[in-house]
Amino acid sequence: MTTSCVTLFIDDDLKRQLEALLDDMGLSMTTAFTLFGRAVVRQNKLPFDIISENYDPNKIQAELERRIANMEATKTTTT
Repeated sequence: MTTSCVTLFIDDDLKRQLEALLDDMGLSMTTAFTLFGRAVVRQNKLPFDIISENYDPNKIQAELERRIANMEATKTTTT
């Protein structure tokens, strides 16, 4: 198997925290990113959900219900 070099830029403080945590787990940065890459390829998606801090499922549900009600109220039938 051949390997490739990947360069990425992250905040210095984040890098230090990540390296310390991975070291506690017995993993190198390379191993962690390889695990991440394999998970993405295997699942064909990111292996975690990304949710906005402003995400409110109740607001989304209410908006969907409002739109459905509006569609049903304005629905016309053709005969």
